[in-house]
Amino acid sequence: MLFRTARLKLVIERKHRCHARHVVVRTIVESLPDGSIWRGTVHVFDLVAQPLVDRCYAWTEQGGERLFGFTRLKISPVRSAQTAVRAVLAGASWRRSFRPAECVRGL
Repeated sequence: MLFRTARLKLVIERKHRCHARHVVVRTIVESLPDGSIWRGTVHVFDLVAQPLVDRCYAWTEQGGERLFGFTRLKISPVRSAQTAVRAVLAGASWRRSFRPAECVRGL
């Protein structure tokens, strides 16, 4: 878990050009329209020296043999770890191709 947290922190800092401080880990369970369940661990980071937003949510997904990282800034409509996951799931294409804009391949 520490390795994954450090990698997500690095991705956030590079992508958003600021310092990130890990705050907490949340377990999220979300029902999908097809009846399946998404369950994952979302890491919450505070952003330092980022004038537009103060928080970022990040998690990983296994896609075949590769690990993909997702990040979402706390910008409306995203206001929590739960809504960050919902925002990505709403773009349902990630379930087929693992290539949404929020996805950072090869963590």
